[in-house]
Amino acid sequence: MDAVLSLGLGVTLKVYDDILDLHLKSPEVVNEILKSFMIFCFTLLAAKDFMFSLTVFIIILTSSSVGGVDDPFWIAFGCIALCMTIMTLQKPAHFTVSLYYITLFILTLLLESKYFPEETSTRKTQSRIVMCLIAIVALYLPILDIPYIKKLSIFVVGYFGTSIVLTSCYPYLKKWVSSWRKPAALEKQDTEEKQQESHDVQGQSELQPIEDNIEIKDEAERDSEV
Repeated sequence: MDAVLSLGLGVTLKVYDDILDLHLKSPEVVNEILKSFMIFCFTLLAAKDFMFSLTVFIIILTSSSVGGVDDPFWIAFGCIALCMTIMTLQKPAHFTVSLYYITLFILTLLLESKYFPEETSTRKTQSRIVMCLIAIVALYLPILDIPYIKKLSIFVVGYFGTSIVLTSCYPYLKKWVSSWRKPAALEKQDTEEKQQESHDVQGQSELQPIEDNIEIKDEAERDSEV
């Protein structure tokens, strides 16, 4: 069950992340289902696993430090991860090995954000293929036969595997994806129309006192003539 939840968390997290990064106009109900499923998977995985809770919290904290938190949900997710970390606080078995593994994982994320800041590229895809292979190898190493490491390794395979698939298929799905997005020309036109409407409203509010003064002056002149 943990393997399914870890894989589901990795896949769902990457899909939602791409919806945000690519500015896809996905239905709101789809976004809410993805977020609910992520919280569901994480809660079950972290319920009795201090290291997994701590890892997810550090990942979100690291992403925030490099500008990767672009949605309020990630902040909420980080708060949930922090609460789960505090609730499950204890020194786990195989702490040293787990600490080495999480350190390597975080360093990998930092190096990737530094050297591959673009959303998609051949080099970034190649680096993620290497990370997937390392995570798969870690699943079968006897020295790393630890529940926490297995969860994290499967999560990595789900996340980076989904990234590889989406990046590889993107050229073929570009037309379909673009139909979810509002063309830049239309977005620019909408922005200009809103600015024009705001300008018109402001202009009318400025002219109104002048018109009122003119009407009062005209009425005063008519009264004086009478």
